[in-house]
Amino acid sequence: MKYEIYQVLITELEVNLINANGRDKAAEMSPVVNAYMLSTLDRDYQKAWDTGEYTKVAVIDAEDLNDVFRIGNIGPEENIERLERMHSVSVGDVIKDSDGNLVAVASCGFDSLK
Repeated sequence: MKYEIYQVLITELEVNLINANGRDKAAEMSPVVNAYMLSTLDRDYQKAWDTGEYTKVAVIDAEDLNDVFRIGNIGPEENIERLERMHSVSVGDVIKDSDGNLVAVASCGFDSLK
């Protein structure tokens, strides 16, 4: 089955913004930083998704969500169609299955989105 992977992509500019201004001020200054903080630190996956700051970065051919996580971290590379710059599949990333169901990678397992 094909699974689409969505990630909040932050650039060096956003990292510098966080380092220079702190988390909360940087989130106020940048919608991308805000989405990143919501998805990774606050674990408010639905609110992060609703910001519209996610980018479709890959399509992974896998058996199930656990297999998506494994392949997105250790391969095999031939199961990954990279569309954008992509980091390993991790907390806060959103996975969409072929039926359109959305889940976020949580600290333990997956959380459904609307």
